[in-house]
Amino acid sequence: MISNKPITTAASQHHVQDETAITSAQIKTLKNLADHTRDIVQVDQLLLTDQRCSGNWLHALSGPDEAARIIEIDSLDLLNTSDPNLGRLTRLAARVFTVPMAHIGLPSGDKNWIMAGLGMDNGLYDREASFCGHAIHEPDMLVVPDTLCDERFANHPMVAGPSNIRFYAGAVIRGQNLEPLASFCILDTEPRTFSVPSRSVWVVGRTGA
Repeated sequence: MISNKPITTAASQHHVQDETAITSAQIKTLKNLADHTRDIVQVDQLLLTDQRCSGNWLHALSGPDEAARIIEIDSLDLLNTSDPNLGRLTRLAARVFTVPMAHIGLPSGDKNWIMAGLGMDNGLYDREASFCGHAIHEPDMLVVPDTLCDERFANHPMVAGPSNIRFYAGAVIRGQNLEPLASFCILDTEPRTFSVPSRSVWVVGRTGA
């Protein structure tokens, strides 16, 4: 009588045991890796919390060209200028780029003067806490796609606070002497990319300011 029971040799038994042992080892390795990864994530979250709560952020300070800037600002009497066209420009910028905030900021002394804006009140703000105070030091513009991913601004009061600024793009406005006078900027509460064509439009748009 022929048996239907599969023939199992010592070698095949050893092979099956090896396969089982390998599978168990793999499962154990994956489990250890998962536990290790979870530990790393927990540590990273703790470090990130400590970093965001540390209050460290890059303050906007005046640069070596500040004296020349002030001379040109005073010569143009910009701090006493109220031009309705500036308001129309900021509203247009907000509409074109679909952002909730746009303004023209002019840093002077220890203040940042919002000459025209949408989404925030015109008036005086602390210069050291202004994005415009950083933008005027750039050759052309300052773009921050996601403030939480930028160590200069991750703990900034306008990022961590109620304003919740997550995106900033500010184009430098220069005077007749090419001094960086102000920044024409757009802001959003969501991170976003700023493509090369968008930057080109923004550079052209700021020349109208």
